[in-house]
Amino acid sequence: MNLVLAHCGKEWRAQRGLLVAYSLLVFTSLALGLWLAPEHAWDHEGGRNHAWFDVGLGTHAVTWFFAAGVLGVVLFAAPNLVRAEFGSKDDQFVRRLPGALGPSFLGKLLFLLLASAALPLVGLLLGELYVAGRGYDWLGLFEWRWDGDVLLKWPGTVIACGLAMLAVPWIWAIGSWLPGGRMAVGGTVLFVLVIGVGIFAVLRQSPGIEQHIAWWPWLWGSVPLALTAVAASWCLGRRGGGPLRSARLGLAVTAFGLAPPSVWLAGEAWDYHHPDLQHLEELSVQGLSPDGRYVLARGATHHQWANVSLRIDLDTGAAEQIAGIDTALSPELDRPFLGHSGSFRFWRTWCDHGGSERIFDLATARWTMAAVGPDGQPALTAEQRAQVHAELRERTALRAPFGRRAWFEDGTLCTEELDGSVSKRAGDKEWLQAVRTAGHGFRTFGAIESVWDLAGNRLLDRKQWRVDTAAWVVRDTVVFVPAGTSGSCWNQRGVDGAAEPCAALGAAAVLGLFDDDQLLCVRSLRKKGEPPQLFLYRPADCSTTALSVPVAAVPGTSLGVAAPLGANGSLLARDPSGCIWLRSQDNRGEVFLRVDTATRQVTALLPHRRGDGSYYQLLDWPDGKHVLIAQDEKILRIDIATGERTILFPRR
Repeated sequence: MNLVLAHCGKEWRAQRGLLVAYSLLVFTSLALGLWLAPEHAWDHEGGRNHAWFDVGLGTHAVTWFFAAGVLGVVLFAAPNLVRAEFGSKDDQFVRRLPGALGPSFLGKLLFLLLASAALPLVGLLLGELYVAGRGYDWLGLFEWRWDGDVLLKWPGTVIACGLAMLAVPWIWAIGSWLPGGRMAVGGTVLFVLVIGVGIFAVLRQSPGIEQHIAWWPWLWGSVPLALTAVAASWCLGRRGGGPLRSARLGLAVTAFGLAPPSVWLAGEAWDYHHPDLQHLEELSVQGLSPDGRYVLARGATHHQWANVSLRIDLDTGAAEQIAGIDTALSPELDRPFLGHSGSFRFWRTWCDHGGSERIFDLATARWTMAAVGPDGQPALTAEQRAQVHAELRERTALRAPFGRRAWFEDGTLCTEELDGSVSKRAGDKEWLQAVRTAGHGFRTFGAIESVWDLAGNRLLDRKQWRVDTAAWVVRDTVVFVPAGTSGSCWNQRGVDGAAEPCAALGAAAVLGLFDDDQLLCVRSLRKKGEPPQLFLYRPADCSTTALSVPVAAVPGTSLGVAAPLGANGSLLARDPSGCIWLRSQDNRGEVFLRVDTATRQVTALLPHRRGDGSYYQLLDWPDGKHVLIAQDEKILRIDIATGERTILFPRR
């Protein structure tokens, strides 16, 4: 022990001149710089909005004095553990007999520990004295909560100092691998960058992975690993060798020590990209197969992680991963697309730069390749194209009066006539951008936004109609919000008549077509204890019919449409019994409202208190007695009458 203390004292004699000079110069310059700084620009505590810092000059003065002490350890004390060996002859420990290497290592380690504690503490003490002498305080380090708790707010400077102190033993280790101990700090920076490149690659490919893995213990473990590398480099590498031998032994120890965290991180990244599909924390359903058996969804093990695509068999509860986090699927196989998910058999991946992309068959779980044309659409086979068109016709959301279906095939508008024939209109470039259902018509979004009237099979130009935020075609009448007005200022106009204001729709929102003649509307009263007003509006005679909403069952002040997977169409979606579903929700909970289209009766269904932050996602109505719901990471089949729940996924 006496020999270790002797070597520690010799290390102090070798470095004391430099460390004392650094301390005097840096602390004095720092005090003068802070004293000359304009207080009006630094002191946020005085209430000035243009202050440079949000915690006051006193707090930053303390942290900067502390940081100056840390820099003394990082930039001088640690690198000179090796450089001092090439200074005065009295301190050339490594040139002595091999028996001196062990005590010299322990002596240097003791000196490093003392310097790592002393210099930052001296800086902290001088900072406190400076702040006290100037009449400032450093209360900005603390945060008082409304419930009485007091928290310590670590400034970014202090956190950076902590990370720098973790690098101190590595500076010593890497300095022993370099001739003369030169460029120890630069070598450490390069070493950290090399390690960081590998870590960055994992983080880039796995966004948010660091939020749910225990990486802090490995960071603290870097200190004993660095000291072990120093011991191998110093006590073994310098025994009959020089810096090259020290580098070989030190790097071997480092590689051996980095193997466990590397394997661990690789395993966590593998689990990120290949999660346990029966233990997901997040699940978002994208679509169903036409028969309702298979579900296409996105899921992740943790909420902050990117989702993978999976296919779920609701009959068995089995799930398989079909794509990674970098592959998104869409049912947009023909243009224009109505912009919602739903029941589709074929789904495409995205290819933004030409080439080819893959088509996924949700019914058979098969992938096929397809070239991408100049318009960005995949070139399907003749069989696939026929199936897609048949599916679009069967499940189209567009309806003309009397239930006549309308759909698009390769940009061509197809409309059923009363005699069963199909009329076709050549594609318009405006349609190829996007369309949205608008009652007995649709809105186009392009260079000029327009409204297409399916009843009259004609285009209503926006310049003439001045339609802005909303428009609904009801037979030969258009109910719309004029351009430049608020969303509650409704007008209506026959396609061949003049515009008239709709007083009955004041401050109301239109939910959609209740039938061929009436719109279902809601007016939020925004009064505590009063439900929103639900009513029908008939544009033909401007009459309204009020629907009674259960007061106690509705948690929120507004109502929205509840359609399977958000697939709203010209007419509001109906379950097998012919009822329309609405949803009322707020931060307390949610409930479905079923509107019987025959009796006009409104019934509350499936109330759900949402204190845990979960919510319903309506997927399908498999029959008149059950509803398919996604809630959190589960897919449920719920008995409408009894509320009995059956978990279809996951089946752990």
